[in-house]
Amino acid sequence: MKKGERNIFIMGKVRYRLMDTIKGLACMAVVLLHFGFPDPLGLIIRPLCSFAVPYFFFVSGFFCTDSSNRLIRSNTWRKIRHILRLVVIAALVYAVFCVIWNQMLDPDWNIVEYTASLLTKDKIAKFFLTNDPFVYSHLWFLGALLYCYLTVLLFDEKKISSWIMIPAVLLWIGFIAFGELKYILPIPSSIPLFDTGNRAYLFNCYLFRALPFFLFGMLAKLNMEKIKKTFSKIPIVYFYVVIILGIGIALWERIHIGVVQFYMGTYMVLGSLCILSVTRPQMRNSLLEFIGQKLSLYVYIFHIMIGRVIDLAANKIRVPGENGTRILIKTGVYRYGRPFLILAGCFLITFVIYSVGEAYKKRKIYKSYK
Repeated sequence: MKKGERNIFIMGKVRYRLMDTIKGLACMAVVLLHFGFPDPLGLIIRPLCSFAVPYFFFVSGFFCTDSSNRLIRSNTWRKIRHILRLVVIAALVYAVFCVIWNQMLDPDWNIVEYTASLLTKDKIAKFFLTNDPFVYSHLWFLGALLYCYLTVLLFDEKKISSWIMIPAVLLWIGFIAFGELKYILPIPSSIPLFDTGNRAYLFNCYLFRALPFFLFGMLAKLNMEKIKKTFSKIPIVYFYVVIILGIGIALWERIHIGVVQFYMGTYMVLGSLCILSVTRPQMRNSLLEFIGQKLSLYVYIFHIMIGRVIDLAANKIRVPGENGTRILIKTGVYRYGRPFLILAGCFLITFVIYSVGEAYKKRKIYKSYK
């Protein structure tokens, strides 16, 4: 076994270190999507980051089955319970944060009126149709992931078949049609909600935004040997060329089409990363691997809260300027340094959360043996 490949095979299973490494990059990309650089740098960075969330769904689908491509329902239910706990915890934390935040910004803010505005029939319909959260829209990811696991329970648990390629491709086409192509072709991309004039956008539905990438992950696991046989001998430099070319195409699309959730060039980046994850699992960066394996989900859940608190602090701090003092948040130094500061805050706080959780687990194990 080559140096650097040790500990890859644990109890007969392959440890996909590159997946964790890319997950580390992906969680950073999500933060940069929501707290990015100002233009023109932001114009370049944002298209580069759009691979992130689909990659998380791909990885979840990849590990949805065992090594024999069987769907172990007990494991799937365990994952569903885990996601449900995260949904409840995240919702409660953000509900409390929402109350504190709004009371700080507006002393006359009324929690009863605000709650009533959240529980309208339109918002309830969007919650079930397009898994739009009642508070803080980035939490849609957890709901979509939950729906993906619930959906695969409909599959034959004894063997996952290649037939899932058909719905995966069809739903992916729907994702493209309701996403980027709606700006080019006259494609209806939303449905009316009741008689209020509000609409639910089909692009946001997990069937198009999450499930196809989840199914592609399952297909990658099913056809892993074929993928390795086909792509393992291709020099890695060719994958880098495809990634760079995809980035260039995505930037061209951003300039000529405008702001969309996903670009065609991003599929080239995403596809290359997914293939590399399967064919070269031993590649890694130790720091990114740790972030991806231990912190990425916490970063995704809590980065909005952390970013807003940092922005609030920056809005209160005054710094020397040319004509006296000015608010830190309005300075060029802060606007360009903000993404790094928020990333650092995310890693610090989520590392504390992870460490506390690990200490609790060890204490629980110690007590069970005592």
